[in-house]
Amino acid sequence: SLVASTLDIADADFLANRFNFTATGPAGASVVNQGEIRTSFGGRAWLLGDQVRNEGLVEAPGGSIVLAAGKSVEIVDSGTPNVVVEVSAPENRAVNLGALVANGGRVDVHASIVNQDGIVHADSIGVDATGQIVLQASGELQLGATSETRAKGGDVQLAGKTVATRGTVEA
Repeated sequence: SLVASTLDIADADFLANRFNFTATGPAGASVVNQGEIRTSFGGRAWLLGDQVRNEGLVEAPGGSIVLAAGKSVEIVDSGTPNVVVEVSAPENRAVNLGALVANGGRVDVHASIVNQDGIVHADSIGVDATGQIVLQASGELQLGATSETRAKGGDVQLAGKTVATRGTVEA
């Protein structure tokens, strides 16, 4: 598994398995993936920062992918695939231009502004391995015209103050 973050985590929280990340440095620190991140089955790939952008591939079969942009991010893991992400994000942006693939797992993208202009797949891979996609914005959620958001045999949740869906959404 991988956690890439420009946010800080207190030693005490880390040692107690509490994933409370907060911004302590300069505003606007970004996490950008332009390559390939692949986990083994059931693995996790979390990209956390003031701004988060995926331009490459993130793949976690049967696992979880989290893109979360905010001043503070808390990830409560109560057992895969039940991940809860709480973000304090007044003007933060999470952008997917690449591919997020977690077939049989879960993809979460959270920020004040979420732009999904790439591919997000979390298809079911069996009776018990149902994929789930959650795209949640406290402000604006935009799915671009060429975007593909798919969880065949699974569940797709889109939430925002305003939601614009121009791409393909399939569950």
